[in-house]
Amino acid sequence: MSTIIVGRPESSKNSQSITKIINYFEENNFEVISGKTKDIINKNIFINLQISGLLLIENKTNQIHSQNLSTIDFFKQVRKKNIPLLAFGTFLDSFNKACFENNSTDVQIQNKTMLEPESLKRTLYLSPGSKFSNLVGRGGFFPLFDMKFEQILESTKNKMLLGSGYCIELGTLVILENTANQCSIASGINFTESKHFLKTFENILKKFVIECNNYTKQIKM
Repeated sequence: MSTIIVGRPESSKNSQSITKIINYFEENNFEVISGKTKDIINKNIFINLQISGLLLIENKTNQIHSQNLSTIDFFKQVRKKNIPLLAFGTFLDSFNKACFENNSTDVQIQNKTMLEPESLKRTLYLSPGSKFSNLVGRGGFFPLFDMKFEQILESTKNKMLLGSGYCIELGTLVILENTANQCSIASGINFTESKHFLKTFENILKKFVIECNNYTKQIKM
């Protein structure tokens, strides 16, 4: 049986969504190892395991992982093993830095903080043809309502990465993906915590299962 690791946030206003994620993977014949995201990262749980995928979630108000060198090293190891990865929440900065050969000396990263809920309109533009738009099922425009999200400036993006999701009004990047890997994506938008994106996240999970199964076949060849 193939294994997927699911990282839970420190706190979540909707713990039922985590349970549904785990149940969905189990229904698709995956063994699920679940724990707090910070523990999975700090203990490098996946190192001695043959796993098929990683889904990490961190709550929107917790910035603990953003500048953490252990998180950067963790993403570097995941990248080298080409393990399918979905990281939702406060991971954009560390995911971005993990693609540099040394730790943040190549560029000065300006990491923007999470937005507070406000009445101003915010719109996600998802690039058609990107890996993430394939997981979602389409590209184009998505209203973000009053969701908080992490963002970085286009000028700080690693050249190895594709900016596949933008906040139209702010002109900032909110989703990054490593096109050199089979499926390696970090989203500053936590799609697991919004009732507005229930169907969208269902599509993401379905396609992510396919990516994990394909990866499993590759490593067994």
